[in-house]
Order: sequence, then C-alpha cells, then structure tokens
Amino acid sequence: MADADGAWNRLRQFAGSLGFDISAEKLDLFKTYYDMLIERNQSVNLTAIVSLDDVIRKHFIDSLFLAHALKEKGTARILDLGSGAGFPGLVLGIVFTDVEVVLCDALGKRVRFLLDVRSALGLTNVQALHARAEELARMEAYRDSFDIVTARALAPLHAVVEWGMPFLKPYGALIAMKGPGVVDELGGAANALRMLKGRHVGITEYELPDDAGSRTLVEMQKLAPTPKYFPRKPGEALRSPLADTSKFR
Repeated sequence: MADADGAWNRLRQFAGSLGFDISAEKLDLFKTYYDMLIERNQSVNLTAIVSLDDVIRKHFIDSLFLAHALKEKGTARILDLGSGAGFPGLVLGIVFTDVEVVLCDALGKRVRFLLDVRSALGLTNVQALHARAEELARMEAYRDSFDIVTARALAPLHAVVEWGMPFLKPYGALIAMKGPGVVDELGGAANALRMLKGRHVGITEYELPDDAGSRTLVEMQKLAPTPKYFPRKPGEALRSPLADTSKFR
C-alpha cells in the first residue's frame, strides 16, 4: 500500500510540474481507471504495460505531456484516433472537463472498455465510437469539425496524416505521439501533408521520468478544407502511401 501511495503521489507531483492540479477526486478517477484497465486486460488485449509504476509513467504521464502541449490552444473539441485503452484520450477527458473528447477505435472490445471507463468515471464530456477513421471522416458530424486530432503510436506518419487531417477545422492541429527517430518519417509524410492541405509545424521531444524512455510530439496544421477524395478506402493509406503514388498529383 505504501508503494502504491508513493506512485500515486508521484503522479500528482509530476502533473503539478506540468501545470495540472490533480485533486483527490481526480486522483481517484485515475485509480479507478487503472483498476479497470488491469481487470479488463485479463480478457481483452489492451496493454502490455501492467505494473502501477509503468502505467503511471508510460501511459498517464505520457498523456499528460500532450495535455500540457494543448493547454494554451483554446481547444473545444478533440478527436483521439485509435484510442485503444484510452491513452491519451481518456486522460485528456479527465483533465479537460470542459472540452469534448471523442475516442475512436476500430475494435469493438476496446470501445466497450472505453465506454465502461467513461461511465465509471462519470466523464460526460467523453464519447467513444466504434468506427474506422476512413469511414467516420465521411460523416458530416465529424468531418472538418475538430480543433485537435491526436494519434498515439497508431501508424506511420503518412497514414496518420491521411486519416487525421479530414477531421480538422482549417487551422486545427494534428498531433502524432511518437517515439524517438520520427524525423525519418517526416520525409515520407511530406507529400501526404501537401495533398491534404496541411503543413508541418514542429517537433517537441521529452523524456518520461525514471528513464522510462524518450517520446516525441509531431504537430501538423490544416490550412484548408480537405479534398473530398480523402481519406481513401479502408487500408489504402497503409497499402499505397501517398508518397509512393501519383494518382492524385
């Protein structure tokens, strides 16, 4: 119990260093989330990271770094693509209670977990949708309507661009959460960014505590409405990267 208390206190302290005051009530939400994650992970493959210390460092704190990057953006609506076990989307929903957060995942079992956590935590600002990005982006309620789109370790950057840009309002931001070495992906995503009316804004590198690893935020901005033929059919972005095709040039 003492070790667990210490781990949760470290989360509060680190959140404070990023500008977030995690109250006792909000800390209880993180605890419930963790308990549900470990319990459901026994039957659904949600994460390979299960120890309390590692979940706090590699999931919760990693998500808080993104939240810190979003604090000054005046965000009203966020879409988290490929939410999986809810990182970063559910964490954003916990810390930004006045922001609408939409979680999207293609696997029904993961979405049911997200909905169960949403209900248990009382996160009325959070939605969870069972859908593929390529199909959801064709729906009027979601296309060109988000301030921020996030994607954590989802796919190569060129695919993230094709999936994410159609959801953004003009001048909204697509932020891909990546590991180290992402610079090599930027060249491969340059053509996709041009064709989807976006531009690369910058890269933010950071270190997780206790030597838990290096991470990178890649920020891209949408400059104009997305051409109607994007995104392409499910699977096309991975099978035929825009960097490798001249079909739409």
